[in-house]
Amino acid sequence: ILLLLLGGVIVPVTKLPQGLADLANALPAAALSTLLHHALGGAPGGALGGALGGQPVQAALRGAAHGGAALRGAVSPALSQAGAWTVLAIWAVIATAAAALTFRWE
Repeated sequence: ILLLLLGGVIVPVTKLPQGLADLANALPAAALSTLLHHALGGAPGGALGGALGGQPVQAALRGAAHGGAALRGAVSPALSQAGAWTVLAIWAVIATAAAALTFRWE
């Protein structure tokens, strides 16, 4: 649950206090949340965004009558796509190095 909260899945990273937002942006959960947001059409060129006429998925699901257009900015990720990929690459290197250093055949 902590990773969901800090990763921007439940509470947007932009709504967190600055120090906590910086910590959250360094976690892989925030990077994955950002990339998922982009893939679902939260940014131009998202996989489903083009299929839905360029609208973010949440706006398309809720419809304009329920304020879907107002939700576009409410869930904007704090990381760019490049930043999210960088965070994931760094975590992949760190996790691989940690596994190689600590793994022992017994």
